[in-house]
Amino acid sequence: MDDSLRRTGRDRVDIYMLHEPELALLDVEEWRRWIENSRKQGKVRYYGLALTINHLLPFLKLGVDFGSIIQLQDSLACR
Repeated sequence: MDDSLRRTGRDRVDIYMLHEPELALLDVEEWRRWIENSRKQGKVRYYGLALTINHLLPFLKLGVDFGSIIQLQDSLACR
């Protein structure tokens, strides 16, 4: 995080999204500690998940706070 902030000349990220995480590959507690620590340090303002609905359901079933933002894949078909 620090390197990314330094490269972009910013002191914080307004919105941090974890894109298409796979629950089986994610250490939920480690990620939660990291994101909360980053938030407390003022490096991240808001955070959440960006994924498809079928990947979201297992995260919701855990009952763990993954942030205040959920971005789902656009389901509108352009024809």
